[in-house]
Amino acid sequence: MGSAEVKKVLVIGLDCAAPELVFDRWAPLLPNIRRLMGAGLYGFRNRKDYSYDGMTLATSLAVKEETVWDILSRAGKTVTLIGVPPSYPPKRVNGHLISCFMTPDARSEYTYPASLKTEVEGLVGEYLFDVEGFRSDERSGSSARSI
Repeated sequence: MGSAEVKKVLVIGLDCAAPELVFDRWAPLLPNIRRLMGAGLYGFRNRKDYSYDGMTLATSLAVKEETVWDILSRAGKTVTLIGVPPSYPPKRVNGHLISCFMTPDARSEYTYPASLKTEVEGLVGEYLFDVEGFRSDERSGSSARSI
């Protein structure tokens, strides 16, 4: 390919993939998933100690390895992330970032650059990060959020 050709990368998340397919049935065909399972974050809610009550959220601050968007930004590529977990709190990228469902609420700084927040809110009003009340410790139907 010539240097004038534009190359793009699309990352597809497995957020709703059936675990028994990804981690069991298809695991032999997914060597990178197996490698990540052995060395990466497993989920967003993790134990901070050995108790049942000691839970913590794995935010962007818990990610110690370079992300795909870090690598691409360092290579001078422009990246755009919208709602990719864990991207709260937002970190600097070569492009634009709107953080994920782990954002406490729209009063938080949830974009990079920070000025993007004004543009987003000018288009859609208050930005909704997740389905109201979906990620809650309250199971009685309340819309209280646990984040």
